[in-house]
Amino acid sequence: MVAIRYGVAVLALAWALSGVSFAATQGEAMRFWLVPWGEKARCGTKCPQVIVAEGEIRSETPARFRSFVASQRGNPNLHAIVLLSSPGGSVEASMMLGQMFRQTKVLAIVGRPEGAGRLSAARCYSACAYALMGGVRRIVPPQSSLGIHRMHLDQRVAASRRGGAAQRVYGTPHWVQRLTTYAIQMGISRDLITTAETIPPEQIKILTSEEMKRWKLADSVYP
Repeated sequence: MVAIRYGVAVLALAWALSGVSFAATQGEAMRFWLVPWGEKARCGTKCPQVIVAEGEIRSETPARFRSFVASQRGNPNLHAIVLLSSPGGSVEASMMLGQMFRQTKVLAIVGRPEGAGRLSAARCYSACAYALMGGVRRIVPPQSSLGIHRMHLDQRVAASRRGGAAQRVYGTPHWVQRLTTYAIQMGISRDLITTAETIPPEQIKILTSEEMKRWKLADSVYP
């Protein structure tokens, strides 16, 4: 992976939140792009640039992130900050993406860029939480939300009448253990996975700041 960096001064971006509502990302594959951070009148062509990661995490997402970072080789303004917004997606791909975040020492923030060094609210639900785990620092501002539930896959199977029917498949003990091992490697409490596996797939448990602190999922930077 290409080495990228984040500056301590850029952490101030997480405090600049506005009350814009969530954007719809359901069904759209995650894509990556850069946004400048700071007022152009002050920093000109040297404004820090941060990565936006928005959309559903799919099997091809980790490779796309790797290619995106490689394409920025030599960019002196690039900082290892990822603004993350996702409804979830593939558990396996999310773990792979999280591992890439860790390799590149990413500071992961659940938020969306609004311009002029400000963030709007975002959500990181389902498997997105596992990608977030990979950040060397993880920030969930108060107007954003982080949600978990049981891993599952809705598969289309043949039916005798009226075409196919959806069949829900849950994570096997092997997959639960694999996810637990990954969480521990990322420095996260196994209790997060245990709790997630008790939440029905049609529901989302929104984590409180106390839970995020207790499970070491996000830095406590807000009262």
